[in-house]
Amino acid sequence: MSDRFRNVMTVAEPSIYAVACDLLGEDPNAPEAPRRPPVAQALARCPRGSVAAARGAGGEDVAVVVVEDGTAYVVPDACPHDGGPLSDGFVDAGRLVCARHGLEFEPDTGRCVSRSRLCLRAAPRRIVDRDP
Repeated sequence: MSDRFRNVMTVAEPSIYAVACDLLGEDPNAPEAPRRPPVAQALARCPRGSVAAARGAGGEDVAVVVVEDGTAYVVPDACPHDGGPLSDGFVDAGRLVCARHGLEFEPDTGRCVSRSRLCLRAAPRRIVDRDP
């Protein structure tokens, strides 16, 4: 590789990075996002009828869903439609609703109510030691 080509790539790389950040809606100068709390901490801060982002035991991104009756579930934090974070969603009538496109999921089965062919990529886990 010639030095001339190397200089062009060095100059081009920051602009490609900036374009990619712009397309993804990210600020390249933003501070690092806060780390997700473990499931137990997220659950302690998650009131009935809400969703919170958390980190699973294996380090994976999960969403803690607490339905109106106090039952809590841990689900993968990725919508099967486009990978958007389900933790940005909300709970409505016992269903987890994706904030991006309004897809509704049953938190106990992972089945998508709005599109029968979609379901969460991993089975939801019910949290049994939650105080109602």
